[in-house]
Amino acid sequence: MARAFYQFTGAAYRAGVKLPMTTQLMSKILCGEMRYADIANRALKKLMPF
Repeated sequence: MARAFYQFTGAAYRAGVKLPMTTQLMSKILCGEMRYADIANRALKKLMPF
């Protein structure tokens, strides 16, 4: 996830600004309430058709 963020910084920044939930999720990661893996799994579930 970090690699994608750094590779597409412009798109990642726009997504973070336009989606308030992104800021909340990153805050939870920084506070230790969630892990990057939790976010990645959540994203994959949304992308998968089944």
